Amino acid sequence: MREINRILKKRLVWAILLLVLVSNGTIPNYAGSDEMFDEGIVKVSGIQLKFVNISIFQNVIDISDNGKVSIKSNLSSRNVNSVEIEACLQQLRNGSWVTMKKWSNISIGSNLELEGNCYVVKGYEYRLVSTGKVVNKNFEMEQTIFISDSKYY
Repeated sequence: MREINRILKKRLVWAILLLVLVSNGTIPNYAGSDEMFDEGIVKVSGIQLKFVNISIFQNVIDISDNGKVSIKSNLSSRNVNSVEIEACLQQLRNGSWVTMKKWSNISIGSNLELEGNCYVVKGYEYRLVSTGKVVNKNFEMEQTIFISDSKYY
């Protein structure tokens, strides 16, 4: 039964994506965008998406003068049992993004804040890729990905 629900859910997601493509002629691109998902509404390139369960998804990356990276990701939701965040610090190396460090956390309830620090080497671009997921009664309700602008250090 769970497998059938999972398959139906995937088909629904693809149908919605197809509907967005047909009606707008474009796919929203979060890559390179510092857009903040706030009050359940995302505005990117003139397209407005509304989340049902995610209220706020904020992500911050900062690199200090001595190479210390500080990340912070905050996810607030409604009508869910748990929230999850996975944040990956990536380095642009030889034209490809390589994950250097991962942080993740799960919280029972509807709010979660994830913070982390590490040091990086000079001469590269870095970015933060965060995935936020909300779960209700063991079913994934929504998931979204945030990709920050790259920062050179």
